[in-house]
Amino acid sequence: MENNITINIDENMLNIYFSIHNKYKNIAPLINVNLFKLFYTLTDDFYEKYQIYNDTNNTKFSSVILLKHFFKDIGISQKYIHIELLTTNKNNNNSNNITFDINTIHTTQNIDNNNIININNNVELIHIKNGKCICNILNENTIQIHIQMCMNNNELPKYLINIIKNIINKIINRIIYFMQNL
Repeated sequence: MENNITINIDENMLNIYFSIHNKYKNIAPLINVNLFKLFYTLTDDFYEKYQIYNDTNNTKFSSVILLKHFFKDIGISQKYIHIELLTTNKNNNNSNNITFDINTIHTTQNIDNNNIININNNVELIHIKNGKCICNILNENTIQIHIQMCMNNNELPKYLINIIKNIINKIINRIIYFMQNL
């Protein structure tokens, strides 16, 4: 099955659409917080360090990710992501959607207090507002995913958008490939 991934970055809104299909395995039960933990395992060449903390019953966790310094040569500072991910809508009899809210944690207090990752003053936080990952379970073998994030429109220079799209495309393709080949 061909991977149809659509990535749009307009002004300060990032939208990603893709589907995952595995004709041999029921993948619907895998759509939970562990899907995001899988993301870290499959994309370790895009970050230097990550840490998950405040993990609560597979419905909520906090995470900090120190990204690789991709654009050091052109003077853009290294970035990190500090988020809370919360399952806000679980699959039930009335809905085939599972929604995850993704929001930036704007303090390093938890990072510092828990000795998680050393974030120095030269590293900048990527601000994500009202992030959502909506997983529409079409059947036990097919899931459509829409990731939407509102970001500060000063975060990315326009000339980097295609590079960012290529990085995101690689990451999504790895997740799709893994899920299709379970």
